[in-house]
Amino acid sequence: MIVNFRFGNSHHYSSGCDNTQGCSGETGQGWVEIHTVFAAELSSNPSCDPVTLDCCKTGPFVVLAYSARVTPGGVATPIVPPGGRPLAEWSGSTTNADTIFGECKPPAEWSFRLGCDFKVSEAQLKPLKHPDPARPVQACNRLSRDLTMVTP
Repeated sequence: MIVNFRFGNSHHYSSGCDNTQGCSGETGQGWVEIHTVFAAELSSNPSCDPVTLDCCKTGPFVVLAYSARVTPGGVATPIVPPGGRPLAEWSGSTTNADTIFGECKPPAEWSFRLGCDFKVSEAQLKPLKHPDPARPVQACNRLSRDLTMVTP
């Protein structure tokens, strides 16, 4: 099946990292996890908020994600997910913390760019309004079992 995904369905970030990878200081202040979500169909509602998942109408959903250190100041240039490898890929659910404990979220395919040297400025984050809280470590019954490392 070929699906045409549209860029910018949702672009948001978590304060702290949902998916830690062992970078120095990654679990402390000054780190964020950037999520760009693609959906097969967008909402036709012109007032949907692209900083949430409101504009993502139907799946399949794909999440491009990476962790970055926040630098002070900067210029409000668009945030572009870094390309290249290595990547960690897995099936899971769409982003954002649960609003109801243990809620089921729509399924999503994740592609997480691994690396400890990515940076994003405070000015780049400002248009994204506010961070979502980082998700806690998931319970065993909610863990993905298909983690794959993609290398060059």
